[in-house]
Amino acid sequence: NGGAQPSAWRSGDGRLWFPTVKGVVVVDPTDLKHNPVAPAVRIEEVVADDQPLPLGSEVSLPAGTLRVEFRYTALSLRNPSRVRFRHMLVGFDRGWVDSGTRRRGSYTNLPAGAHELRVMACNDDGVWNEQGASFRFRVEPHYYETSFFRFVSVFGVVLAGVGLHRARVWRL
Repeated sequence: NGGAQPSAWRSGDGRLWFPTVKGVVVVDPTDLKHNPVAPAVRIEEVVADDQPLPLGSEVSLPAGTLRVEFRYTALSLRNPSRVRFRHMLVGFDRGWVDSGTRRRGSYTNLPAGAHELRVMACNDDGVWNEQGASFRFRVEPHYYETSFFRFVSVFGVVLAGVGLHRARVWRL
C-alpha cells in the first residue's frame, strides 16, 4: 500500500480492485448480498419522571406522571447506523411513529389506563422485524377520574335534588 500506487481501481466490467498488504481484494458492486435477517428489537430502559422502571412485568405508574421516556435498540452487525425504527403507543397514537435512526421516544401527560408501547426495527435492506418488542404499563387515575368518585358525585347531586324538593314541599 505504497504512496505511488492508486488506492483503488475500477475495471471495465465494473468491479472494484483494492490493494492490500497480502494481495488484492475484488468487490463486484452488482453482486452485493441482500440481508434477509430482521434485526432483533429490545427495549433497554423506561423512565417515568426521571425514575427508571423495571422491565419485567406490567408496571403501574402513579396518577399525575408527567413524562414517560423509552429507550430501545436493535441488533444489526452489518450496518448498525442504518437501522431504522418506528414505535406506537397502542390506543394513543393513530399509527406508527417513524423514529428514523433515533433510539428513543417519549410521551407526556398520558391519560389514565392501560398502555402498550410497541417498537419495530428494520435493517439496512428494509427488512422489518414485524414482531418487535413491547412494554405494558398502566397510569393510575386521579381520584376524580375513578368510577367510585363519579358514582358518589351523581349520588350526591340526586340526593341534593331530592333534599331540595322535600324542603320546598315542607315549606309549602
